[in-house]
Amino acid sequence: MLASALGAVVYELDYAEAIRRGVLPPFRVLHHGLPLDGPERVRYDRVSREIRELRTELEGGRRKGVALLRWCRSKAAASNPKASRLVGLTAERKQLLYRAGGRSRAVLRLLDEEFRANPEARAILFHESIEEVMRLFGLLLDAGYAVVAEHSGFTDEVRAESLRLFREGTAQVIVSARSLIEGFNVPLADVGIIVAASSSVRQRVQTLGRLLRKGRREGGEEKRAAMHVLYTAGTVDELVYEKADWDTFVGAERNEYYQWTEADERVRSPGPPRRPLPGEVAISPDSLTPGGAYPGRSDEGEQFSIDTQGTVRDEAGNLARPHPELATILATHLPGGGRFRVTPANRYVTRLEKSGDAWRCVYLGRLNAPLERVPASEATPVPALDLKPGDPYPLDRVKGNTFSVLQRDRRLIAVKSATGVRFVKSAERLADAGKAAALKVVQEHLARAYGQGRRMSKVTVTREGDVVYVIGNEAFFAGKAPEGAEGFEFEQP
Repeated sequence: MLASALGAVVYELDYAEAIRRGVLPPFRVLHHGLPLDGPERVRYDRVSREIRELRTELEGGRRKGVALLRWCRSKAAASNPKASRLVGLTAERKQLLYRAGGRSRAVLRLLDEEFRANPEARAILFHESIEEVMRLFGLLLDAGYAVVAEHSGFTDEVRAESLRLFREGTAQVIVSARSLIEGFNVPLADVGIIVAASSSVRQRVQTLGRLLRKGRREGGEEKRAAMHVLYTAGTVDELVYEKADWDTFVGAERNEYYQWTEADERVRSPGPPRRPLPGEVAISPDSLTPGGAYPGRSDEGEQFSIDTQGTVRDEAGNLARPHPELATILATHLPGGGRFRVTPANRYVTRLEKSGDAWRCVYLGRLNAPLERVPASEATPVPALDLKPGDPYPLDRVKGNTFSVLQRDRRLIAVKSATGVRFVKSAERLADAGKAAALKVVQEHLARAYGQGRRMSKVTVTREGDVVYVIGNEAFFAGKAPEGAEGFEFEQP
């Protein structure tokens, strides 16, 4: 909505260029990989193993990744104990990582080093959990720091007082639960510690922005900011580094990477624990082999699906126009149907496939021409078509109610629900002779077409009452529905 209202991006300025131009103060980002202790690691591995097993059982169709968790939290999964268990385990693992003992020890050591280097420094600590904010507040208070806490659980008066004390320098440390990430400006805040954060790159960028306000010390020298980012090594915490290349984003010379041992010793690392996968434009077509691993991002490009009838649709269910080149690729690599993506620039066709407990991205081929969608039909009525059963039908008019075609019963047309399958009333049971005749025409054509190799599994009844089926993104007319746009009359349960 914003893009359509405001227009295209006119200009982009990243952190690295902003520093070169003097817009932002000099800064460093120090990334600290913290270990889990023995019991924490055992618990993390146990929970993660069960999460993987449940994901394997519950994944399917569009239910993968974040979409799977959304489904598990939905009403549709409310009665599924495994879905509920997966949600609970995911929350348990998150809390385990938030509460890892190494985070608190690292905070105390980093603050001690920063305040010894600059006794006038002011530090902001960011956390995701209000409970952990208060635990850190108590820990720092006991350690002798002038500290205040700020989070959404406080009254407005208490929050305002905490901010005032920090701005004036009475408090040198403020611990916050997310609410300071956006819209908080303290020019002299020069130390930040992301104690725990979500996997959102946007959130990390905004958190860094809390420190990058130009300011000068009492002696006139320009402040230098340092942001410490804590993550638990060898866990899902590392996945955020696959989403953005921090060396490119803020400049490689401003990033420092460390690994901590269980004895809290730091070892300098040559780079981040993971790096983003390359985008499609960085991947040469000559380096790719159909059926082989795709080295780029598995989520790049638009997602489509192909059913057993060879019909391709986008995620919104819109039909694609026939594409012989794509049909050949999918017939080779997805003969039983499934989901795939087409990247926007090079038009690489990729898919995810299960490999052990993980997923890998597979390259299927490349399209020389883009895949086009059938435009949405207008809401206004369209002229009736003079068609006979079996005639081609305009794809852009294949919109309406969808019904199953089940060959196990001669009535063929059915609706499926949670309570079972209901077939149409047989023509012999319809009181209206015209409706009975229309139903017979449709059933006889569907049976004949199926016998000729058109293995349809669904029919669509358009708002004009046309019964249509789609094979390989070509639509065919089967007859007029007895009940018009409503379709058919079905047996009662």
